[in-house]
Amino acid sequence: MATKSKSGTVTTTPPSKGASLISDAKLRQLHAMMLRCRMLEGSARRWRVRHEDGRRVPLPKAFWLRGREATLVGSAIDLRRDDWIGTSQPSLLPALIRGVPLVEIFSGEISDQLSHRIIPAAVPKSRALLDAAAGIALGMQAGNRGSVVMVFSLADRAEVLAHRALSYAADHQLPLIVVSVSAAARDKRGPQRSRDAAYPIIPVDGDDVIAMYRVAFESIHKARHSGGPTLIEAISSRTSGRTKPNAIRPEDPIVKLEGFMAAKNLFSAKLTQQITAKFDQEIALSMNTDEARAR
Repeated sequence: MATKSKSGTVTTTPPSKGASLISDAKLRQLHAMMLRCRMLEGSARRWRVRHEDGRRVPLPKAFWLRGREATLVGSAIDLRRDDWIGTSQPSLLPALIRGVPLVEIFSGEISDQLSHRIIPAAVPKSRALLDAAAGIALGMQAGNRGSVVMVFSLADRAEVLAHRALSYAADHQLPLIVVSVSAAARDKRGPQRSRDAAYPIIPVDGDDVIAMYRVAFESIHKARHSGGPTLIEAISSRTSGRTKPNAIRPEDPIVKLEGFMAAKNLFSAKLTQQITAKFDQEIALSMNTDEARAR
């Protein structure tokens, strides 16, 4: 079940025998997508994409998301085609979650991100990202589409709270969800959360994909029905985007989910091998297809 720690952070506890938190199918979907995200992010270190002038350039490397797949996948996996997503640093993962074909990602054609409702990397700074997100949310509200905008920000919590975009979204009940990605150590040194904020502020264990999914599911439902914005604080045990070789590694969010699934008899090492082998083949095929097109 979903619980709150003494600090108020939402987490999940292992299910009792026969208990069900979310469907088995959704657990498998979350697990598979987290594995794919990690594999794709790892591939970004090796693969290069075609540039407009024919040069091969490196894929974006968003190390701040590696090891934080629970935060991104748990929040965004239920977004619809007409929803928007954005990150404060360039990343391939939003495109993967939105179902963009790998061959399109590797070819560099994903540069037309607007057609996939991905806020482009031209506004990578958190302030600019929040401004763009609020503007898009305002336009969608005017069209009465029931769509939402979800963005992931690395900005300090105090900076996010002070930004006018969330206050504006609250005043106008805009369908905006901001996921603030922070490390637990930094969070403890930061200021207390605003008690008079006009929107919900929900701290969540960012390494717990089930907790992230539950909070995001409720926030998305609220936003779709004119409930206004939500700030989700995804607090991770990771201290930085790059983990030093000799650093103590935090609990892996994928391993954490696999333990939860094992308690429900939903996990096996063979399952992981099947998912990774299939995605490896998809990556290789997509790269070979792109190479053939480039000739």
